[in-house]
Amino acid sequence: MVGNAQARIGNLNDALRNHRKALLIREELATNDPLDLWKRWDLIGSHAKTSNALAKAGSTVAALDSCRQTEALLADDDR
Repeated sequence: MVGNAQARIGNLNDALRNHRKALLIREELATNDPLDLWKRWDLIGSHAKTSNALAKAGSTVAALDSCRQTEALLADDDR
């Protein structure tokens, strides 16, 4: 949420830093409780938001890599 607000007002570096911080927290939560689907979906959403922030900041390669990680999580969720 903070990262989204920062991106809206043009603070892309701060937005990206907050999205990455949120992503790390959600990765830890999902890893520690792999059966909790809410935590997994929260992680997927966080990856998507981070991808978007990277793209807006002009980090195309990193944004594509983050998108691929998001896709991999979604594909793994379909099993």
